[in-house]
Amino acid sequence: MCKVIALPGYEWITEECYTDDARRYTSCNHELEGGEVWLGNTSGENRWKKGVDIPIKYRELKTIRLGKQAYCIHGLPLSRHYCLPLIIHKSEVSEFYKLQKEMV
Repeated sequence: MCKVIALPGYEWITEECYTDDARRYTSCNHELEGGEVWLGNTSGENRWKKGVDIPIKYRELKTIRLGKQAYCIHGLPLSRHYCLPLIIHKSEVSEFYKLQKEMV
């Protein structure tokens, strides 16, 4: 495993700011409620600013929400200051992808 070193001023990206049970899991699947799907992790509008929010382009979706703890592809928790899981009900997935296509 490699050690990640953050650039000066961006140390919050690698802070161990996790939920209390973050190390018990390797994905956010345990956070999903009935009919929800995980779309991916998001840093919000500005990935270089501490804190996470729902990207503006998706805020019109009724069921979109942020999860509590994001994980990397290796199943390790990521700092909650850097990113969180983006979750939506499956009934709005097609609308989500429609919004994505409009951006291209």
